[in-house]
Amino acid sequence: MGPKTVELRPDRSKLRTNFEGYKLNLESIPVLRYELQHTPLRISTTDRQFSFLHAQLFAFHNHLFKDPWHLNTCYFLDSSWTVQKIFYDDETGKVKPVNAVLKLQKPKIVVEDRYPACLVFVSEKFGLFSDGCGSLAIIETGDREKSCEFKVRQMLKPLDNVEGFVISNARFDVLDGVWKISCILTFIRQNKEHFETIAHWMVLNLTENVWKVENSKVLRSRGAFSYCALEHRAGALVVASDYPVDFESKILEREKNRQKPSEKPTENGNESKEDTEMMEKDIHKYTWTQTEEDVTIVFDEQPEATKADYVVQVTRDQISIKCKGNVMLQGQLFEKIDPDTTTWSINNRNLEVILNKADSVALKWPFLVPGSPADSCEANSDPNPVVQFANQMEECDLDINEIDKENYLSRLSWNTEEITHKVYLGSHGPLFDVNLRPGLPNAVALKHDVDACVWLQMHNNTKTTEWTMSHEATIDAFSYVLASKQQKKFVGCAPNANYVVIAEPERHVFIYKQTYDGSNLRNRTTGASVNIGQQKLVTLENTGEVIGMSVENDVTLLLTTQFILCIQLKIEE
Repeated sequence: MGPKTVELRPDRSKLRTNFEGYKLNLESIPVLRYELQHTPLRISTTDRQFSFLHAQLFAFHNHLFKDPWHLNTCYFLDSSWTVQKIFYDDETGKVKPVNAVLKLQKPKIVVEDRYPACLVFVSEKFGLFSDGCGSLAIIETGDREKSCEFKVRQMLKPLDNVEGFVISNARFDVLDGVWKISCILTFIRQNKEHFETIAHWMVLNLTENVWKVENSKVLRSRGAFSYCALEHRAGALVVASDYPVDFESKILEREKNRQKPSEKPTENGNESKEDTEMMEKDIHKYTWTQTEEDVTIVFDEQPEATKADYVVQVTRDQISIKCKGNVMLQGQLFEKIDPDTTTWSINNRNLEVILNKADSVALKWPFLVPGSPADSCEANSDPNPVVQFANQMEECDLDINEIDKENYLSRLSWNTEEITHKVYLGSHGPLFDVNLRPGLPNAVALKHDVDACVWLQMHNNTKTTEWTMSHEATIDAFSYVLASKQQKKFVGCAPNANYVVIAEPERHVFIYKQTYDGSNLRNRTTGASVNIGQQKLVTLENTGEVIGMSVENDVTLLLTTQFILCIQLKIEE
């Protein structure tokens, strides 16, 4: 039984069909600049870290570590291995003096495959720190609102024969009275054929006042994780990538099965080499098309075949078609169908099979069965997307890194080591993620037409087989906007989803607010009321490269190689 395909249906009450775009607001934005007394610690790739996966991981690493439990608060690690706290005070409208909260021991041995350091807060009083050289520290922070100093509770070397890693996600839970920290430790490894992302899903528990590794499992993918979040109680992991992600145990099992020679018995015992070659040559070609309601499959002409030679068998999610005993098509369908209404006929010596989709709501199938050709109508259509937004998107609006890629959001279960649910994202991966509420998994923004819909995982403690995502907010036309920003480095959203920020590496910061203050606009042609947002632009002068960003409700904090920048955005509703 394969994973269940989940279709994310936006809440129409959260979509604005009369949104006309963003208007440039030329009013200046106050930007406070604070010169750093301590240089942030940055790690560069080595000669062995030359893959595209390495380039993505290092280039887009956020050196500002946000505290979800306390607004306007974030941290960074300086070159002397000291964690420094940054706090913006709403009452004074200024950033308080940067203060040290934890002095860490510099790694005694600098490994060759070193990674950037990470600090992740898993609760109001605990955090995890990785030094990029293979060590993991459990940090006791105390009440962080009182600016007390942090303490290293325990140091671990969780991964054998691994030099370095980053923390992709982590959370704290109390299960049956036991304190547990679940974390995803990620690094990149080269095998014989390619580089791949390796993620160790690790569970630590507190036993007799000592944190120990309870269990761990390994995930692998050829792609980078564009979204990674442990769900409530850490019973499953939701991850997005442009390549399949699966447990290593399952991947090794499939590789082992592929290496085994197929042994199909014949009348004399084993199949001859000639028979095997004949079966390999006897591959029947077909095309398929789809509408909102059905799927039509048409096979190439079989001149000597009659209707009695065909055997067509379908279930809710499987299909098997044979001609004279030879398999023409067999496998698991992308989505469920209604087997009782399936029809097939011979038209001009071509077998035609019509499958009726079980879901009456329009759901585009990216494939018929695994390995099938593309929908022939889609393959011959104009590759540029058509959208209902002012002017259509043009080829220059497309991100070249997204073309011809298939992205999935996959839910992987810890207990069964299976992919239980999948969300097909098409050629566009997640746009950004944001923590809407402390303690919950990060929400993820996904493309919907030209908009960005923000989705949050919904957990059900009583029915583990049920999983869905809730549409929490919509950033109007942001998918269209983001496609035009080829120099983007960081993309972030305020926890209240009132505005989003796009930061370039050095010069520009773009801010998009959902409403334009004092606007009461109408369409010139129809007279209908319309909504517009506002775009604000901040130009950075001689500040150095932006290496970190934390987006808060009223301010955005930027970390550069030389300064802390505070963009003051008091959002008035």
